[in-house]
Amino acid sequence: MVRSLLMAIFWLSFSGASFAAPSQGASEPGRDAYTNKCARCHGAVSGTRTVSPSGVRRVGRFIRTVVPPLGPSLRGIFGRPAARSKSFRYSNAFLEHTAELVWTEANLDRWIADSQRMIPGSYMFLRVEAPDRRLIIDYLRGLAETPAEASANRE
Repeated sequence: MVRSLLMAIFWLSFSGASFAAPSQGASEPGRDAYTNKCARCHGAVSGTRTVSPSGVRRVGRFIRTVVPPLGPSLRGIFGRPAARSKSFRYSNAFLEHTAELVWTEANLDRWIADSQRMIPGSYMFLRVEAPDRRLIIDYLRGLAETPAEASANRE
């Protein structure tokens, strides 16, 4: 019984389950699309902070360790040059193709539509269809970097 419970906890921690904070009020379609498509690798975001940047989250009186995000933070991505997050190790292919790439709406749209077509050999492999892509881009536009994230990304 204990072994089965431990195995279930192990698989849930790697299943890609979202750890987004509970929403305040009505559901926001962009946030939902982001949570369903992007949060597994880029972390769940809520309000003005990343929910689990350190991989640890307090749930009631328990501290729960979760898998840290696999990709860089997407907060404040609009207008930011690509491959500038110091907390993420980019693939060589991505670094070779992004010397002049700035994350604009058009570039994000191309990237989210088919990242492997835009930059073959990058770590990202997910494709997102047009309706969800538009919602995700609009949602990301509304996420501003916190001062701490801005300094960490530019150091």
